[in-house]
Amino acid sequence: MNAILITIQKIEGMSHKGKTVRDDALAADSILEFEMIKMEAVHMYEVIYMKAEYEPWWLFEGWEETIQQRIACQTIGEAQSALLELVGGFRKKYESETLKDQCFYAFWTKEERVFCEACDEDLQIFHGVFMTKNGEPLKFS
Repeated sequence: MNAILITIQKIEGMSHKGKTVRDDALAADSILEFEMIKMEAVHMYEVIYMKAEYEPWWLFEGWEETIQQRIACQTIGEAQSALLELVGGFRKKYESETLKDQCFYAFWTKEERVFCEACDEDLQIFHGVFMTKNGEPLKFS
């Protein structure tokens, strides 16, 4: 079940379908007539899969552009399950793995590289997986 945050703005004096809402009692009765003013799902936890030329714990400026997948979760349990599922899949696919700060998993193979023209060398590609809580990296326990 998704957690829902509903923001209701004061609607007195606003118009809807050509009618002006003049008082709070009418506004309360009119709420059902109004489409939801603002409603958005709140996802406290996310599991992030990123693919970059650096390990995931660096989180260099613009790292969000390397995100390959975001999994939104309502609970820590859901996030841990999603993380473990991704990690299990990567363990089968990639020969090398490391875990840093009980938070960031990195996976790679020696063969997966990309040429960097600016530095004139091949750079290792890393597949990073980690959880966040309210947008901040979260240690896995």
